[in-house]
Amino acid sequence: MSVTDPIRFARRWSVLRGISAFSLAWGLRFVVGLAVSIALYRYFGASNMGVLAIATSVVGLMTFIIIETEMVVVSRLAGTTPAATKRVVTANYAVKMLNRAAVAALLIGGASFVETFYRLDGLAAMLGVLAAGQMIAVLYGPVGPEVLQGLRRYRQFAVQSAIALGGQVAAVVVTMLSQQGLLAYLVYGVVFEAAASVYGWHLYWSLRAQEGWSSIRVGRADVWAEAVSLVRASIPVSLNQLLFKSYLYLANLFAGRWYEPAVVGYLSFASNVINRANSTANATLSTVFLPFFTELKAKQRDELRELYERGYHTLLLFSGTATVSLALFAKEVTVLIGGSQFLPAVILLQLLSLQLVFRLPLQVLRMVYFAFERTWALFWVFAIKTASEIALILLLTRWFDVRGIVLAQVGAYAIYAGLFAAVGFRLVYGDWLARTGELGRDLGVLVAFTGGVILIDLTFAPSLLQKLVITATGLAATALWVRAGQVSGRRLYLLGR
Repeated sequence: MSVTDPIRFARRWSVLRGISAFSLAWGLRFVVGLAVSIALYRYFGASNMGVLAIATSVVGLMTFIIIETEMVVVSRLAGTTPAATKRVVTANYAVKMLNRAAVAALLIGGASFVETFYRLDGLAAMLGVLAAGQMIAVLYGPVGPEVLQGLRRYRQFAVQSAIALGGQVAAVVVTMLSQQGLLAYLVYGVVFEAAASVYGWHLYWSLRAQEGWSSIRVGRADVWAEAVSLVRASIPVSLNQLLFKSYLYLANLFAGRWYEPAVVGYLSFASNVINRANSTANATLSTVFLPFFTELKAKQRDELRELYERGYHTLLLFSGTATVSLALFAKEVTVLIGGSQFLPAVILLQLLSLQLVFRLPLQVLRMVYFAFERTWALFWVFAIKTASEIALILLLTRWFDVRGIVLAQVGAYAIYAGLFAAVGFRLVYGDWLARTGELGRDLGVLVAFTGGVILIDLTFAPSLLQKLVITATGLAATALWVRAGQVSGRRLYLLGR
């Protein structure tokens, strides 16, 4: 065994522990988030959930001023000295405090205007509570999830995530037991979030003692310079995150002005289901693939292409299965999560499931962007996608009413997929135009197949048993297709090369 073998083993073990911690945290978020959503939808109903969606979407709009420093902080904390660690942690906390304070000020200052604009009594009070929640978030202290990741404190990261999720569950349980409304639920959420911050400060004082921060003096000028550096390095990532998340609240903001709160509730229900499916796949697979892409970017391009194609075909099958399943079992999923009162959201969920066709297969290509640090290219793709979404919403709602908002989101993601592939394939292939065409053919087939499933469901209304038979047949055909490709040794494309 060479001298470097123990070092390599330690690094691989560290990466494995990190992946396990992230997977555990995301698994908890998915399970708890699903349980909380079921409780909220069934307890509050469509109208109240529509009002809540409008309020949270307003907060999302206000967060355009937040500088997301997480990714930069994680990389800067890796292998630093205690003095550098304290400087980075202090600067990051100062940036977070200013961000949250600015968002809270915007929410309080604009609460009355928002309430008048949407003509919803009590909306201003809800925004005031959410503004308080922005400040409570600062009480978590300097040691947030990004600091724990950077210092490789994976166990504490999992515990902190579990405590935060426990606070969300407690807020729902207390609200339901006391039979109170939306405002009380938001207040309880802030209270339990403040209680959960105790663990954050416990972590801070523990690290302060373990890292010897109490004996280290960091000047204000050094902290200021570090904060400025963090902000500058984080601006491209922050803009990408803002535009990437814009679809979460743009539809609700438009719908809240044009339709009744119940309609907004149906729309937000469909969006939440799709977003959970996408975020779960994204978080898990990104964690697995990104280290390999980062390692291979400096090696032969053939290896990079091989890894991309393996990941692409894996996600192509996954996205096809997820999209068709959601479209086919949309009614059952809706009744399971929201109850029969959300049945009007079934068609919205079916149409919105087409988003997954254009989102999931591109997650592997997204890792190529991050591995090559092409954050500004990502920004411009997302900027065009967001502008397209707004234009399509204004156009399609004239013809298709609230379904036009959903179709606009799907159309915007189709535009995004084309641009995203055309730019990203330049990093992997020489014949990027041909590869973009192949991707378009694959995605087109999935869209057509999913659209056919939606038409079958709307026309014939198959029973649950018939749906299960259709699903089993489709899975069997997919398995045979994959097996045929393995036997022949050919690449698996839906429509060939």
